[in-house]
Amino acid sequence: MDQFHTVEVDQFYGVVDTVDFSTSVRVRTPTLRSTAKDALQLALAMLSYHDVAHKPAEAVYQAFILGLLATLERTHEVTSNREAGHGRYDVLICPRQAGQPGAVLELKVPRAKKGETAEQALASAEAQLRVKDYAAALRERGAGSVAQWAVVFAGKSALVRVVV
Repeated sequence: MDQFHTVEVDQFYGVVDTVDFSTSVRVRTPTLRSTAKDALQLALAMLSYHDVAHKPAEAVYQAFILGLLATLERTHEVTSNREAGHGRYDVLICPRQAGQPGAVLELKVPRAKKGETAEQALASAEAQLRVKDYAAALRERGAGSVAQWAVVFAGKSALVRVVV
């Protein structure tokens, strides 16, 4: 089987591994963290600039990520664009069993027409996670630990930062 090297996001995940894109079967048991990591890597590897150039790019990335995170449905409820905290989150991954980990993803694409850089978009996503407190929905439903990820897609690159 041919393998493609993943997009490096090692500053967030610590290590970069190789994902076999020719099969959906994983060698190790998927976890919330590994599934979200794979979803981001697949989005970057599979989506073309032309997929997002003339459409609302954030919506394209969000729909793609949601589709990939559907593999978590046995253990987590994956939803998008629902109200929580003081606003509406992009993606929420809520455990079906209390005590299990959950996550919130805030997805952004730099607004090039306004001169916004990827770093500025990342700072905006981080601030939004802190101010809007989307994680309140996970705490209310008994999530054991809550990860908040600010994600910025800029062409074929992604910036990911954990918000604490």
